Parts: sequence; C-alpha cells; structure tokens
Amino acid sequence: MKERVQAIPEVISLLREIDPSLGCLFEYSCNVETPPKSQNNIRQLFLQLAAEESVLQLAPRPALTSIGIFLKNPSLSNIPHLTKFPALYKVVLHEFHRKTDGSAICRELLRLCKWFLMRGWAVLVKMMSDQEADEGCYKPGNVSDDWKKVR
Repeated sequence: MKERVQAIPEVISLLREIDPSLGCLFEYSCNVETPPKSQNNIRQLFLQLAAEESVLQLAPRPALTSIGIFLKNPSLSNIPHLTKFPALYKVVLHEFHRKTDGSAICRELLRLCKWFLMRGWAVLVKMMSDQEADEGCYKPGNVSDDWKKVR
C-alpha cells in the first residue's frame, strides 16, 4: 500500500504529460477530501481508459459527435449526449449534481471531455486508415482456389 501511495505523484506527472486534465482529475480522485462517490466514478473512468483505450477504439462517429455537442453547450440538459461513454457520463453527471449553486462543471473536466473527443477522433482515423491499407492487400483475382479442393 505504501508503494502505491508513493507512486501517486509520478502517476500524476505522467498523466499530465498526456494531457493536463488527466493528471488533475487523477490528483483530485486521490485527495482524501474528495467524496467517495466522485472517487469511484473517476476510478471507473480511468479503468476504462487504461484498458488499451478500449472505450475509444469502439467509439463510432455518432458517439464522438455527441461529445462535441456536449462541449458546445456543457449543460445539465446536454449530459445525455455523453451516455455512449458511461464512465465519462457518470463523472460529469456527478459533478453537475455535486455543485449546489447550479454552476457549470470545472474547467479541468471540460478539458478532459475535449481530450476524450480529440483522442477518440485520432483513434478512429487511425483505425480507418489501417483498415483501408488492409483492404488494399486483398485482391480477389490473386487468391488460389486450392482451398475449395476437398478429398
């Protein structure tokens, strides 16, 4: 346990290198004054992101477009646009409900949503370009019919 606690500053620093909002959110989740519900939601978000960005690899265009719609007007009424990313949705929703004065979510959380959108598009474009390259390798006329022969 001691090693895990001692590793927190390094993890925060490494996350900030990826994007400052990731480091800030992780630091917030490690704060003893952070409400347990917030900590759990944030941990769930990081677990999903750490799973080889599996959330982003499965993000279709409409899901990424929905994050963009939320970012244009980050309000309680636009939170349903984040439901395609359940962990992100829970963190943002909890932040809105936590603020009793009705103010908007914190700047760092908005930056995280923007990073999520940008990274999602980058992954999607990369996957599409890789798929196009793979499709170029298959030429139906070059395939041998040997596989059809059965004895």
